Amino acid sequence: MEEGNLSSLARSYGNLSGGLSDGTRYSFDRYYSSDYEDIRFTWLSPVTENFGVLWGFGTGESGDKYEIDPSLKLGLILTDPITETEWISVSVTTIIGGYFREQACTADYGAIGGVQRVNCRMADSILPPSETLRYLEDRAPEDQFALSLRYNLRF
Repeated sequence: MEEGNLSSLARSYGNLSGGLSDGTRYSFDRYYSSDYEDIRFTWLSPVTENFGVLWGFGTGESGDKYEIDPSLKLGLILTDPITETEWISVSVTTIIGGYFREQACTADYGAIGGVQRVNCRMADSILPPSETLRYLEDRAPEDQFALSLRYNLRF
């Protein structure tokens, strides 16, 4: 069991703050917090003594301004003993789903811009509100495709 890496991204955004037109600051925690985190589960189903199937799933996660989709993990692992105390293994895995998608906020720019959709994290930037929308996160899990080569020595 492990926490999905994109949950950490949501937590880091929750630690940020933005500014209002009157100069006060407000926390993004309300936008990027959740009652539950994306948790991934992975199992190994042996097929032979040296070959197995890796499989699992991620629960997904959501907050007011983001969502992490549920995910499915599939993979293969092959081990090759070198001696009784050392072996090498190769694994290949893929994650299907699990994308982090951020949603826009609505901000009131008063007489100079009125109410507009904007990237929550960039509402007080120097960019025009419409340009901040292209910086909304829409990213795949960092480990969407993974290839691992491992040498083990037991002593």
